[in-house]
Amino acid sequence: MSETDVQKRKNHLIKELHRMEIYQTSDGRQLNSLTLSDLEWEHITARCEVARHASY
Repeated sequence: MSETDVQKRKNHLIKELHRMEIYQTSDGRQLNSLTLSDLEWEHITARCEVARHASY
C-alpha cells in the first residue's frame, strides 16, 4: 500500500468516526495522530457499539 493510499484510508476512517460523533479515542488520543491499524480498530469497535445499541 502506498503512502497516499494509507493517508486516503486514514482520512476515510476519520470521516466515518466523525459521523458517529467520535473525535478521539477512549484514552484521549486525537484521531489524526493514530496509525492506520489503530484507526481500523477504533472504527470496528465503534461499529460494534452502534450495532449493540441498535439491537436493544
